[in-house]
Amino acid sequence: MMSRHPILAASTLATLLASAGPAYAQDKSDRKDAVSRNDGNSAGQVTAEDVLRALQRQRPVNAVIPPASRAGKPDAATLRTLRPEGSTIVELAGSISREGDWWMFQQECAGACPPLKVLPNTQLEMMVRTMEGAGAPISFIASGEITVFENENHLLVKYAARGTPTVEPSPTRSPPPSEPVPTDASAEDVLAMLQTQQPDQAVMPRPSGESPAASRRAPADGRALMLDGSPVVNRPGRLVREGSWWTLAFESNRPDAAEPPIRLLPNQVLELMVRTSQRGSIGLVFIVSGEATLHDGENYLMTRSVTRRLDLGNLRK
Repeated sequence: MMSRHPILAASTLATLLASAGPAYAQDKSDRKDAVSRNDGNSAGQVTAEDVLRALQRQRPVNAVIPPASRAGKPDAATLRTLRPEGSTIVELAGSISREGDWWMFQQECAGACPPLKVLPNTQLEMMVRTMEGAGAPISFIASGEITVFENENHLLVKYAARGTPTVEPSPTRSPPPSEPVPTDASAEDVLAMLQTQQPDQAVMPRPSGESPAASRRAPADGRALMLDGSPVVNRPGRLVREGSWWTLAFESNRPDAAEPPIRLLPNQVLELMVRTSQRGSIGLVFIVSGEATLHDGENYLMTRSVTRRLDLGNLRK
């Protein structure tokens, strides 16, 4: 139905628009101020008005924790030499050497190749034992998985074999010529001949069901160790710093029989856990899944997935 007073209706509409204009501009200015407050100080106190404005803008009030794939932001120079998380190397030739707390894998390449920190597992221990038993520096052919932690690459060796010696053997030490086995030789004679034909250098041991680390050094408390690749599924724990390692202190319903903390291998999932804990969350408990490694009588954990929950204190079972 048409208004009987079109002039009055038009003037009323103009009055409403004129009065709503400053209010809309003020609300827009308030939104900009709220955005600047939230973006500039995401860790500050958030009011109910800030939450309401954030819901109206359909954006979070505080900064969002980056996913594991973007936990670190290396510079351009580091990015050119940094291998991505989860990439695989196949039959890479190189040698290992000790630098501080880490074993380093120096690959053989034409240019300047940065060394890789080797993560502790059974394969690394086999490489170390082979190198210690060799009479000359040796090289290895290694395949494995690359991880990234704090803009630095690490190598989890999945397979390793001996390469060619890096130093030519002395010409004076030639192997003795092999003699044919007599047809009428006894078992004792054959065994004695085989013992005289042992190699001069250590042979790379083959992986077996029993790790050499278990026989080299057993835990003092007598606890059972997990072998390489043993699954760890949905285990709750807290992130604790112990020396140069981040460890996971397991949550337990039996304080008298609590498990010892396990060292966490550096990767981007661990970096995400560290960044989350540094935001100041109180009572933060992580639920992690992954697989265990074993090196020199100690277990380590490669985390593959992680979620978090808040500690409910006395309400928790």
